[in-house]
Amino acid sequence: MSIENVVERINNCLSLKKTNPLFVLIAGGSCAGKTTLARWLSLYYDYSSIVKMDDYFLDFDDPALPMEDGRITFDKPESYGKGV
Repeated sequence: MSIENVVERINNCLSLKKTNPLFVLIAGGSCAGKTTLARWLSLYYDYSSIVKMDDYFLDFDDPALPMEDGRITFDKPESYGKGV
């Protein structure tokens, strides 16, 4: 789906009075452009906010982070902080 299609769909939803506020969830693989799209949309729409999943992970130096083959894995629930 192109950015133009995303903007068109968002604008269609915003034109309906009953859909305010509107939440746009962006999913995709690593390095797929999720952050870039979110930043672009937040600049395009004045009253927008970005909530990142990265804000909920434990710090990189936290010994509780799960490891797999000597590398941190963020695919396990243990990688999230206690506040989630």
